[in-house]
Order: sequence, then C-alpha cells, then structure tokens
Amino acid sequence: MLFRESVDILTKWLNENDQTHPEQPSGSLSPLPWHVGTRLFADLGPMSPTLQQAAASQDVIGWIEFLHGKVSTEIADIQQAYCSLSSCRMNGRDWMKHFVFHLLHVSHSQWVFRNSVLHDRSLGYLRLQARRDVLLEIKTLFHTNPSRIPAESQILLDMDFDSLFNSSLVRKSYWVRAMKATRHAG
Repeated sequence: MLFRESVDILTKWLNENDQTHPEQPSGSLSPLPWHVGTRLFADLGPMSPTLQQAAASQDVIGWIEFLHGKVSTEIADIQQAYCSLSSCRMNGRDWMKHFVFHLLHVSHSQWVFRNSVLHDRSLGYLRLQARRDVLLEIKTLFHTNPSRIPAESQILLDMDFDSLFNSSLVRKSYWVRAMKATRHAG
C-alpha cells in the first residue's frame, strides 16, 4: 500500500500544471506497482518511436536502478525539449531533479518501512522471531528431567513459569542460557 501511495504521489506530480511530456513517463508509471521487475519499460504500452527508444535505454538501466533515481538521458532529453516548447514552468533540468527526488522518495519510504518492520526493538520481525525462539526453548527446557540438573542448580526448575513467560526477553534468554549451561554441567 505504501508503495502504491508513493507512486500515486509521483503520478499526481507528473500530471500537475502540464509540466510533463504527455507521453512520458506518467503513462509508464501508472502500472508501476504491479510491474516492477516483471516487465520491460518498452512493453508498458503504446509509445512513439522516440519514447520507445528512451524506454529501451531505461530497460538497460533497470527497474531497481530507476527507483534509485537513475533515469535514462533519453528521458531527460525528451523532457528538456518539452519544457522548452510548452507552458511548463520548469526547465528540463529542474524537472529531472524533482522527478528523481520523487523516485527516491518511493524507494526511501520502502526502505524505512522495511527497517521499522524488521528491526523495531519491540515489535520488529527480528525481535518477535527471537522472542518466539526463546519461548520454544523455554517450553523444551521446562520438561528437563531434574536428575540431569546438578543439585545447586535445581532452583532453575522451581521458578514461577507464568512469571517467566511474561517477563522481558532478556530475562527469558538469561534463564534459557542458565538452563543450557546447567544441563551441560549436569
């Protein structure tokens, strides 16, 4: 959804104030969320020979690099010519700067979202994965035969497990490490 919203913002900017050549690239961007990496730019729809050439040169660069702001010089040339002959309030160079800024925004917003989902200290995927793994280890170690544990470490089996399950990941991890060390020693 975030990707589609970012592309919608970019498409809206492209279509503002008659500033973008009518044949490029907003028409190519409308299917962007569904075709990144699966189709060539040159296959995104009917195009003039000039735009077909620009699309082919963009295909050499690729989708990922496009989303990182690497745009074909042919696209820049088409836009430069359009800005110089139309009522566009920008020159081609300024238009390209804004276009690349919007492309980078699409890419950066995805990166930030991925990092927050993956690395958040409390609800990130990696943290939740670690929490799940520790809980599985606790459940396994909970059923350890007391005879495998030295007498001085029996206290580890006498703990309130409801409290342990509701405790912090650090405390759970500490208990798991202590149990593993005790089992190894036993």
